[in-house]
Formats: sequence, C-alpha cells, structure tokens
Amino acid sequence: MHFDPDFKRKDYAGLLEKLGVGKKVAVIGGGYTAFDVARSVVRLGGDPCIYYRRGIDEMTAHPGEVQEANHEGVQFQFLIAPSRVRKHESGQLEMTMEKMWLGEPDSSGRRRPQPEHGSEHPVLVDTIITAIGETPELGFIPGDYKIAGYQLVIDQLDEAMKNKVYITGDALQGKGNVTGMVVRAVGMANDTSIQIRKALGEDLEEPSYYSNVAFYDTIKTRYFNKEARVRIDKLPYEKRIGNFDEVDLPLNEELAVEKSGRCWNCGICIQCDWCRDYSNQAILKLSVPWNPGKTSHFYKFLMDKIDWSTRESVTGCPRNAMGMVPYDDQWKDLVDKQYISFDSIKY
Repeated sequence: MHFDPDFKRKDYAGLLEKLGVGKKVAVIGGGYTAFDVARSVVRLGGDPCIYYRRGIDEMTAHPGEVQEANHEGVQFQFLIAPSRVRKHESGQLEMTMEKMWLGEPDSSGRRRPQPEHGSEHPVLVDTIITAIGETPELGFIPGDYKIAGYQLVIDQLDEAMKNKVYITGDALQGKGNVTGMVVRAVGMANDTSIQIRKALGEDLEEPSYYSNVAFYDTIKTRYFNKEARVRIDKLPYEKRIGNFDEVDLPLNEELAVEKSGRCWNCGICIQCDWCRDYSNQAILKLSVPWNPGKTSHFYKFLMDKIDWSTRESVTGCPRNAMGMVPYDDQWKDLVDKQYISFDSIKY
C-alpha cells in the first residue's frame, strides 16, 4: 500500500519500477493526483481502477483529464469507498468496499457521501494507492508556534532565530480544495523568497502599486480578430504504454510563431494610438521607442484639453493598459505614466 506523494516522487525520479507495483492497482481518490497515479500505472503496464466516493460530476479533476484517462484504459468505480483493508490468504490485499449515496452539500459545496448500510463487499487487488489529499506534517516543530505572514514563529527558539524560519506553499495553505492551488503555492513561494532576500539585506525594487491587472473581462475583445483555436495533436493511446512521453505534441515552428503573434499583450501598451485618436487632442504621443517595461509610458496628457472624451479614450483602451486613480496629491505625478484623475476637472 502506498501514499500518493511517495508513489509520485519515485515516478518522477525514474524509480517507480522498484516499488513492485502489481498488475491490479486500486487508486483511491478523484482529484488530479489520483489521475496522475492511475495514468502512470497504465504506462507501466498495470491495470488501475479509480475508486471515488462521489460521482463523476463531483470529481475535482478536469473533465479532459477524466476523458484521457478513460481512453487510456483506466477503470472507474463511483459512489464507493473502502471501509477497511486486510491481507488476503492469496497474498493480495482485500478491500472491504461500501456503496455510497450523496446527501446534503458539505463545506466544499459538493454533496456529502453517506454509506449505504449492508452494501459491503470484498475487492481483491495487488496494490492500493491513496490519493485523497494530505495534511502538512508540522509535527517536527518543537513546542508552540504561530504563523505571521510567511514566517513561522517558534516560541522555543531564542530571539536570534525566531525571525529566521519561513513557511510557504502547501505547508502554509493546509489541506483544501482551492482553485489554482499549485499556481498559488508557486506564487507564495516566490513571495516568501522575496521576504527572505530582503531579510538578508538585498535591496529589491518595490512593485508599482499603480500597475493595472488586466483580467479577461477588462479586455475589449471586440478589437481583436476571432480565430479558431489550434487543435493540438496527441500521442496515440497505443503508444503511451511503457513510456512517459509527452501526450500533447508540440506545434511546428511555423505555426508556433504564427500563434504567438496573436498575443493580446494584456495590460501592456503597444502604441496602438487608440487613446490618442479618441481623446479630442488631449493626449500627445511621445517620440520614445517601445519597450514592454512595467513603468513604460508613451503618451502624455495635455491638461488644458482634458474633457469627458479623454475619459472615454482611457477606459476604452483595448488592452486595459491605461487607468485612473483617485484624486490625491500623487495624481499629477502620475499623469506622465498613463494614469489620471478626472475628479479634478471642473465643468
């Protein structure tokens, strides 16, 4: 019986074969890790089956992942969960499985699985791999501690060491179904590294608090040509056995260059002149070369010509590369950086 972190760690290190995984493998869980494990077992010539206590619609794995696993030969059993495991006289593992039914939603918003009494039955497998989520192991920390930002403050450490222990990623987030969890963990690790570098005396440039974040719903998509998404070729299913070759095949160079040219440059001014043309002569274009820097600016507001058409030219930027700030002592300094307050206009 294996736990998913141990299984996957050996997978990535090329040592999976040494685990002695048998032919018939039970994978317990319904998230991305369960599918990573099951699809890895397929590639090693095993016969995996995913057992999940909810239904297919409640799985946290992406539907495309479920579909790919199904095509590769992964089997599924829904609304079922193990209640106990014992060693069978044949040498295999015997799982006592219990059918489930879905009750009221729990804290995750999904319906809570409830056992169906009298439905227990045995299932024999060679290997069981759990992929049901893990709680951070912090038992090695001596005594009491508290988390302050990205720091782990341990009471038993002396004063010289108390501010030198940091925590991040899953160890800080804990267990839970968080959208974008891996991305958030990577981002948190980056933030933590910045704090450590500052603590070590490194002089780091502070980010601009006036930089716009260009979310999809802030982009004016009507200004961009529509084009069908490229169909990514995939490695045939029969060629995925016995190897860990990339499933999604790369684009050829010509097509990759063509598609990269369709990048919208979200949040970045590319000197399209939309703002200037619709500002009623209130915006002047500067003679400076284009560069993608966060503080780059290529236009200047002419204060005596600002009116409501200027506002429309700013808020209508196709890439959301311009913005407005509240009226305060800073707004005049920001005029040359494509930000402006319209509260100052008198009518």
